[in-house]
Amino acid sequence: MSKKKSEKKEQATPPSADSAEPTPEEVAEKNDMVTFVANNILNSITLNQAVTVVQQIALRDANTIVTEADDDKLKEISTAMETAAAQPPQPEEEAPALDPAPA
Repeated sequence: MSKKKSEKKEQATPPSADSAEPTPEEVAEKNDMVTFVANNILNSITLNQAVTVVQQIALRDANTIVTEADDDKLKEISTAMETAAAQPPQPEEEAPALDPAPA
């Protein structure tokens, strides 16, 4: 069974004054606003919430990768899973103890 890709027809609209290329100053102002809003979002969430969001994104991306994988990629993933399961768990590295500065 073959899938036919539907072709999207784009309607050409004449360029207007509203859709003109933004000036470097406008781009810089928008970037500053985006950074400000992003920092406000990040400052308003807890570390646990940030970890949860990262986990959700990782699961979403992993689901996409596995769903769209061809047979070769699925075999590669399966082999990597078997290799990881056969290896003993690695101990986590401990941070070196800091010696207090001499007084």
